[in-house]
Amino acid sequence: MTNTYIKPLRQGYAENVVYEDPRLDFTNYDALSADSEKRLLAALNRIVKKCDVICVCDQMPFGCITPVIRSRLIELGRAGHTIIVDSRDRIALYSDVIVKPNEIESARCFEDKISPTEFAKLAVALEERTGRPAIVTAGDKGCYVSEKGRVTHVNARRVTGEIDFCGAGDTFLSGLAASIAGGFSLADAARIACCASSVTIKKLKTTGTANREELAAALKGYK
Repeated sequence: MTNTYIKPLRQGYAENVVYEDPRLDFTNYDALSADSEKRLLAALNRIVKKCDVICVCDQMPFGCITPVIRSRLIELGRAGHTIIVDSRDRIALYSDVIVKPNEIESARCFEDKISPTEFAKLAVALEERTGRPAIVTAGDKGCYVSEKGRVTHVNARRVTGEIDFCGAGDTFLSGLAASIAGGFSLADAARIACCASSVTIKKLKTTGTANREELAAALKGYK
């Protein structure tokens, strides 16, 4: 089945009062079938030469990123393809790809031997581990980009008022990938990605998107 996230919203007595309940996740509890894995691997091999960047969301216990698919992605990264991976629990299993975990996921990768608050240290350690540039996202503190052992801190774009941060990481990933494909440096791509996330978190009770005009407006005055 298709993995599904649902955010229940409850209406209060007053028409303008809405209560947001914790997210409900509906996920698979069975591994991907051998036939589906074979078909997915074939599709990956077909499209890789047509792609500037491949995004990988390895978030589910039983998603489509099986050990076989993961191994192939690593091979493709080693061969020079640009692959960006976001993984809640399995960042430690990747090499030769760009990784972009948050600070908690990064610390978990090193069995919490590095504090989640040591953002720059985590970014450098991830780059050393994967052999590719690494990004550690840190919510309202922005993100930390490590390239060749040098860390660049990219500020978050400040927003005010009510926000919904669900999906901010996915927006960051897509903004980052599109910007890299467009020829931006990794640090500049991360700046654009931060601005994209700042747009979508302000879109409540919907799946937020950031169009060209909204992104351009967010980038004005952003440092």
